[in-house]
Amino acid sequence: NILELGPENASQVILSNPVLNEGALEELMKDQYLKPKVLSTYFDIRKGVEGSLQKALYYLCEAADDAVRSGSQLLVLSDRSDRLEPTRPSIPIMLAVGAVHQHLIQNGLRMSASIVADTAQCFSTHHFACLVGYGASAVCPYLALETCRQWRLSNKTVAFMRNGKIPTVTIEQAQKNYTKAVNAGLLKILSKMGISLLSSYCGAQIFEIYGLGQDVVDLAFTGSVSKISGLTFDELARETL
Repeated sequence: NILELGPENASQVILSNPVLNEGALEELMKDQYLKPKVLSTYFDIRKGVEGSLQKALYYLCEAADDAVRSGSQLLVLSDRSDRLEPTRPSIPIMLAVGAVHQHLIQNGLRMSASIVADTAQCFSTHHFACLVGYGASAVCPYLALETCRQWRLSNKTVAFMRNGKIPTVTIEQAQKNYTKAVNAGLLKILSKMGISLLSSYCGAQIFEIYGLGQDVVDLAFTGSVSKISGLTFDELARETL
């Protein structure tokens, strides 16, 4: 409770920006006070596609609820996996973040934990803005960062740098440039809405939805305007496949 002054309120993790690299996420995961909990965002289609996505979201929300009630103050929704399994596709990360965010609000637990998205599905500024706008405090775009590293190590990039066609940068600088570009884009989006703080944008849901059915909106994006309706959970599952 931010209205009750006490030493426990001073024990907080302050992020300089919402874009985390793997090292920063690893540091958060080591924080014993936060008691971080990783929740895998996959759905199982071995018994059929119909109902699989909605069922997986239900179990994900219940797992998040149990984690927060057990003392976890950091939920990491992750689609990171050691291997690809055709029968276990990843839940769209927006759905996962939105569903957990809304579930915790409805159960009075949202202020007890923060949500971080560890995802390969986020790489553009709009992706970050949507995830933050629907409840994520930070995002680790691990595939985008890996792409930066692969770009820097490619023979073509090395040749361009050697010939002076592009500035010479290290792998670390390439990743920092990507993060800087994303942050600049987020600031531009915030300024257009007249918002000065990212914390004020987090969970604000300042969007209008096009192309999602009311059942999807009610579960994951409660309160957002969706005038034309659209895809159901089963249709989204098939699109994901």
